[in-house]
Amino acid sequence: MLQPSPAAATAPPHLCLLPGSPQPLQRVRACAGHQRGRRRETQHAQLVGAAVAGAVAGAVAGGEPRSKAVARAVKLEERVAVGLVEEEVLARTQPFRSSAEASHGSSLRHTVDILLRLSPVIIVVLCGVSFAFFPQAADYVAALSFMNFELQRGRPVADQVLTSVVVPGLGILFATLSSSTLSVLRSRQQEMRKSLRQEAILLDTLAKPLRKLFREEKEDLRKALQLLEQYAVFVVGETEDSSTEEKNRIFTAQRTITSSLLDLIGKVDNALVEQADPTRAIVMGRVVGYAQSLVNRLDQLRASRRSTTTFTFPLMHWAILFFLALSLPTSALVLASTLRDTSPLVYGDFLVRLLIATITGAPLLLLSLLADLNEPYAGYVRLNLEPAAFEEAARDFRREQQELMEGHRGS
Repeated sequence: MLQPSPAAATAPPHLCLLPGSPQPLQRVRACAGHQRGRRRETQHAQLVGAAVAGAVAGAVAGGEPRSKAVARAVKLEERVAVGLVEEEVLARTQPFRSSAEASHGSSLRHTVDILLRLSPVIIVVLCGVSFAFFPQAADYVAALSFMNFELQRGRPVADQVLTSVVVPGLGILFATLSSSTLSVLRSRQQEMRKSLRQEAILLDTLAKPLRKLFREEKEDLRKALQLLEQYAVFVVGETEDSSTEEKNRIFTAQRTITSSLLDLIGKVDNALVEQADPTRAIVMGRVVGYAQSLVNRLDQLRASRRSTTTFTFPLMHWAILFFLALSLPTSALVLASTLRDTSPLVYGDFLVRLLIATITGAPLLLLSLLADLNEPYAGYVRLNLEPAAFEEAARDFRREQQELMEGHRGS
């Protein structure tokens, strides 16, 4: 269980979005409008410019060399710019955090999970019903007697078509379609599991070069860790929601986070260019390039997982599968009830009733398996270990942020 940070008063709202938080989740307000944000940014920049100019003038008047005063002012300006970037990221991702919170504990996902877990019990009950009521159903079908078909005319032809064409054809169609569906869904789940594991590893790996890049800038390191935590939180929120629209919004928020990480790393690259130390520029430049490649790889995995997750079969595909699954026991019922020279006493035979129950339950069990695979985060075949890795990563990033904040207060 993720415990709330003691610095909740200063922590951003996304720190309470992880599942299992003991405190009730609070809705995040919608971000400010674009124009209002622009005006605030302009006013902030003007105030910062005036403060920087005043600091330079005061330092020069106090006898400090102008070059050192300007260098310190540039450093202050860069830190303020990074702060504006963080503020913009938080504002742009507030609606997505609200969506992730709203999707936490989704009733739709919970209902689907319950139905998938109860499906074997429901199918066993249906098999028992078909076993118990087959004699009555067969008597009813036999009573219809298909009077339009006389024994000397159409009835023999209908029996032959039913036994040699209809029933085998329906079985082949159902087996082929269900087999291809099973293969595609299984492959999709494996790709999602692979992508999630790689993303979790990349998040942990990316934190290492970021710690080296911002070794002297603890505030920038805290902001970078905060972005990594946001990414992990959104992945956990994605697994809690079954809405395609919400998934797309979360993917967009993750793209915003990776873009902000690249901007934050790019500021270090720009600072290295302005410095006159070629050795440091070469060494740290490699770290910058490595960190940027990890972020790009993370973004590629996110895009690949998005295309895999959003893939789904059309409703007509599932309707055809369901129709074929029901047509098999229906064909068996009609065949057993209308065969020539069949005594009604046969309907009560244990073996016949068992075969009818089996042919009723087998296609439904296969449909249940396909439906389970179609929901990657619900049912028996679900991805539960991979989201837990992101939850653990978010917990570690939060703990490290708290340590940085406590160290900053202590200094």
